[in-house]
Amino acid sequence: SPLLSFPPRQRLVTKDGHCLLPPSLSPPGSKRWFSRGSWLLALHDLWGLLLGLRWRWVLLAFCISFLSHWLLFACLWYLLAHLNGDLAVKDHDAPPQGHVVCVKHINSFTAAFSFSLETQLTIGYGTMFPSGDCPSAIALLAVQMLLGLMLEAFITGAFVAKIARPQMRAGAIRFSPYAVVGQHQSQKCLMLRATNLLQHPIVDVKSPLYPTLCEGRNNHFELVVFLSALREGTGDICQKRTSYLRQEIQFDRRFLPALVLDEQGRYLTKLQHFDI
Repeated sequence: SPLLSFPPRQRLVTKDGHCLLPPSLSPPGSKRWFSRGSWLLALHDLWGLLLGLRWRWVLLAFCISFLSHWLLFACLWYLLAHLNGDLAVKDHDAPPQGHVVCVKHINSFTAAFSFSLETQLTIGYGTMFPSGDCPSAIALLAVQMLLGLMLEAFITGAFVAKIARPQMRAGAIRFSPYAVVGQHQSQKCLMLRATNLLQHPIVDVKSPLYPTLCEGRNNHFELVVFLSALREGTGDICQKRTSYLRQEIQFDRRFLPALVLDEQGRYLTKLQHFDI
C-alpha cells in the first residue's frame, strides 16, 4: 500500500492532542530546564500552573502541601514545648508549682504531630489541649488555623476549578484518523472530519498547502488542527486538537456520509462510517 511506504516521522502533536514539545523554561543556551527567572514566573501564576497540571500531580501537590503544613506546625509545637520546659515535666496533670504547661501531654514529637492534626482538622481535642494561661500557645494556635484555612480554600478551589474546566467536554469531540484531498464543489479541497462537521480548505495552485500535498516538496509535513466548541449549559469554550502527517492524508478520496436518516425521518450519526 502506498500509505505504508512513508518512513516514520516524529510528531509535533499526537493524535489525541498532546503536544510533544518539551517545556522550554530556561534561557537559550542554558543546559538547565528551570532557571531562577523561570521559577519566579511560574510562582507568579501559581493558580494557572496548578490547573494546568495532570491529575496525578495535583493529587501529589495536595498530599505534599498538607503533610508539609502538619509537619511544620508539629515542629513549632514541639519547639514551644521545649522552650517552655514542658518536655521535662513528667506529669502534665500535676506540674511543678508556678509552671504553666502550654499544651497538655505534648512530651514527644509524635504527640506534637498528633496535636497538629487535631488542630488543623478540628476533630476536637482529647487529652491534649492548649492552656488559656499560655499566650504563646494561643498565638500559635491562631496562626495555624488561619494558614490552614487559607491552604484548604486554595486546594479546594483548585479541585473545583479543575473539575469544572470545559476542556473535559473535549473528549466528546472526535477527529477522523485520516484527512483526504478530493473534489468538493468542482474544486480540489483538503477535507477532514470532526464528528458531523466538515472543513473544506481549498487546495489549488495558490494554496500554501499545494506544494507540500500535491508536489511533495517538503520532507516533513504535519497539519495541526484546532477545533473550538461552545458548551451550551455554561457558555464555556472547550478546545480539541489533533494532527495529520503526510501519509495520513489520502488523495482523490471522499468521506462516506456519516449523517443519515432513519426510517422515522430522524438524523442519525453512523460512527462506523466516521473513520472511512
